[in-house]
Amino acid sequence: MSILDQSVRKIAKYTNLHLVNLGSGTVLYAPLVGIVIEVTDGVAEQIERIFSGSAIADFPGGNDWTEFLDDLSKASTDRCDVVEQSPVSSRSFAPTEVTLSLTANCNLKCVYCYIHGGERDHNMNSEIAEASIDFVAKNAVRRNRGSFAVTFHGEGEPTFNWSQFKQTVTYAERVAQESNLKLILSMTSNGMWSKSQFQFITARFNSISLSIDGLQADQDMLRPTRSGKSSFETVSRNLIALGKSKTQCGVRATITPLNVDRIVPFLDFLVTKAAVKGVRLEPIFDAGRAMALPGEERDSRAFEKLFAQRFFEARQYGKAIGIDVDYSGCSDVSPHGKFCGATGTDPNFVVMTSGLVSSCYEVNKRSHPLGEFFVYGYYNAEARSFRFLENKLDRLMNFDTKDGSPCASCFAQSNCSGDCLARYELKSLIDGGTSSRCGLNKQLNRAIIADTVGRSVTL
Repeated sequence: MSILDQSVRKIAKYTNLHLVNLGSGTVLYAPLVGIVIEVTDGVAEQIERIFSGSAIADFPGGNDWTEFLDDLSKASTDRCDVVEQSPVSSRSFAPTEVTLSLTANCNLKCVYCYIHGGERDHNMNSEIAEASIDFVAKNAVRRNRGSFAVTFHGEGEPTFNWSQFKQTVTYAERVAQESNLKLILSMTSNGMWSKSQFQFITARFNSISLSIDGLQADQDMLRPTRSGKSSFETVSRNLIALGKSKTQCGVRATITPLNVDRIVPFLDFLVTKAAVKGVRLEPIFDAGRAMALPGEERDSRAFEKLFAQRFFEARQYGKAIGIDVDYSGCSDVSPHGKFCGATGTDPNFVVMTSGLVSSCYEVNKRSHPLGEFFVYGYYNAEARSFRFLENKLDRLMNFDTKDGSPCASCFAQSNCSGDCLARYELKSLIDGGTSSRCGLNKQLNRAIIADTVGRSVTL
């Protein structure tokens, strides 16, 4: 068993401290307090014994190391928002943020779309959209929050049905004004907007996450319009214009075996043409239309290794040209221990076109492989209100990825935070397994730790 595997298994008080074996050396890693220290093999062996609760050998500075580790562990725990607490009840559920999936339709036909966007001409009716907004606004008033948030995301392109999109935004603005609340608007979009649509959006939205997968050849290959035409000109024009607006803009790119070798020139474009400060690179995963792609165009062990290599190269290059390059599996240290808001005391309130309620925007129906876990409610048209399944909501509100799973002893736990829960199989998610990206996340986090101390590891 390696040092990495043995670390932090027996004594809970050291769960935020890790020994990371780099092959060429060992690092004491305390991410919650920013400690990354390379230690000698002898010291690493003694620290391992301290972690395991064994008697401390008589070695120079042994007691000092014990005292240091105790203090470091306490400091790490103090920085961690995850504390022992009594179970919370679904009866306390009162979200002040809603994610609306207004339509399943789309003006693009991305080759890997996880949710088959554009294959169903289905739109959310205004009653459901308005009831969702009313619900979170009333909760914000009752909880004395001062604001509520509306995000647009989901099964299709939010702006595809423009009249519906505009009507919903306008309704949210009216509710905010009547309730004396601040409205926070955000959206994930493909950026296929006209000039007038761009003006409407940037005059109102606080932040936009825009999806673009590379320069023209890659964007048009992976994200063509429904008629098979180019999307790059429109999307890049709006991205460049966003850089000059007051709306905060982030960029997300899906990386596949087809574009993985052209990340660096894409970064040059983002910096020099669009003034983008950060980009998130996410590897393709097996879902939706990606399942129909030839094997060499989907994720695989070979691609996982190549993505890790190219991502790390892009991250280093990004530092040199002034753009932050990240991937959700090795993000900045998270003291709250959650990858996203899919679980926790305030799980995401995502309303699908049908009125179904999920805590994950990727899981839009009960029949989804993970529907049993994420779908926890629905809109009752007859009662004109939302109904929640208390047992499922209780589980989401009290769920801890690390319970009974290898995450509890993993050095990367504070960086990947258990990873995206949609990357688990249902049994693994419920019984305490690992995500499909666990190996990749460990590879990249180990490489970043090595880089911090001036070492390198083979990816």
